[in-house]
Amino acid sequence: MGDHGEHIEQQARLGPGEAELKRSSAEFLEHVDAIRALEAEKRDLAADDERRPELARRIEAMAMDLFGRSQYQSHLISAQARQEAPPVRPLHVILADWRDADRRLRAAHELTRGATAEAKVFRDEYERNLEMGHSDPRT
Repeated sequence: MGDHGEHIEQQARLGPGEAELKRSSAEFLEHVDAIRALEAEKRDLAADDERRPELARRIEAMAMDLFGRSQYQSHLISAQARQEAPPVRPLHVILADWRDADRRLRAAHELTRGATAEAKVFRDEYERNLEMGHSDPRT
């Protein structure tokens, strides 16, 4: 079995909440490493280097992002503790719901296009009548 298959098998054993926490944690650590690299680069620049302010802003933004990621992980862990993880629905049910939503979206798009075309016909008719000097007998 390839790496991808082993990864999927491991996620199935862990459950959706734990697998998501591990994924989020891996991303968190990647961002920590990126901040560490940028911070080292900024530290080594001369005081008057024009790149320093931009690096400082990037590091600050990334640190704020880490805070949000940390909060997300806390939420995941709290949800696991309360066992509020959503039930795992069978893939065929999810796929059927997705297809149904896509069909409704296409139908709504067709209705909108039809109504738009119909409104254009009426608007054009109204404008033609105005240009020809016709008025509404009710006015």
